[in-house]
Amino acid sequence: AGISWCLGFFFLRETLPPPARRPWRRRRPSSAAAPGGASLLAASAGGGASPESAGSAGGVDRRVVMLLFAYCLLSGYYSAWTQNFALITSLPRSIDGFGLGPRQIGMITNAAGVGLLSTQLLFYPRATRRWGFLACFSLGCAVNLLVTLPFPLYGLLADPAVFGIYRFLPLSAMLFFGQSAAGFCFPTVFVWINRALEGKDKGTWNGWFNSLGALTRSFFPPAADALLSVGLRSGLQGGRYLPVFVNAVALLTSWCLAAAAARSPGGDSARLPATSMPLPPPQRVDQRRDSCGADGAAGGGAVEDAGVGA
Repeated sequence: AGISWCLGFFFLRETLPPPARRPWRRRRPSSAAAPGGASLLAASAGGGASPESAGSAGGVDRRVVMLLFAYCLLSGYYSAWTQNFALITSLPRSIDGFGLGPRQIGMITNAAGVGLLSTQLLFYPRATRRWGFLACFSLGCAVNLLVTLPFPLYGLLADPAVFGIYRFLPLSAMLFFGQSAAGFCFPTVFVWINRALEGKDKGTWNGWFNSLGALTRSFFPPAADALLSVGLRSGLQGGRYLPVFVNAVALLTSWCLAAAAARSPGGDSARLPATSMPLPPPQRVDQRRDSCGADGAAGGGAVEDAGVGA
């Protein structure tokens, strides 16, 4: 945790405008946006969503509801994703499983932490600035499914007598890229949620988001355990991967809801700005020439507007 804090302190760029970084130094709070900068939540290509477009404080916005279900399904998916990995890789060799112990699983899961850290420090800010939020969210979902759905193929390398240490390579790659993909999904959905709650009671809505997200995180892992038991009792060779494929449906549903919310009226799939300091508005320069010389005004001479293109 200390190393992560140090890396974030020295390498992550501050997104708050300078007047908002030390609010205790201001004599009185100001509700107006700072003209010298734009925060992450307020930055978009066409401007952030206004309270009028987001709805009243007590109203129910369809976009907020879609993001609520998208976030809940995303949270539940990743909680079951880690659970499925630990359960499937710990199946004994007597049923052609990997037969990994807690120590081996713990060593492999370090790849997930490295992947998430690299995404947050190196790729996410640049990718959102170049391709936009919706593209990055879609990329995260696609990469995770791309490395998760071939799980049955990884099982073909489970025999330690034949493949030795090489059997850990596909598992480590799955955790590395799968957790890296989470670094694209969760920050993006948090940005969408906060933008959609403009003009609403954020405390109440964030309470609903966190409560329902915790509920799905508590429901998905036991459901994955039950699906694994059903798959093992089925007698099918690939029955143990039943929770993996069912869980993938939750991620696809989350992507559909998030994409619909981002593309809906008032939604936001814009890119991050290239800089937090907006460019000054272009100024119109008028070049005027006196057609009658210096005494034109006294002699009734007319002044013509030559324009910028003259």
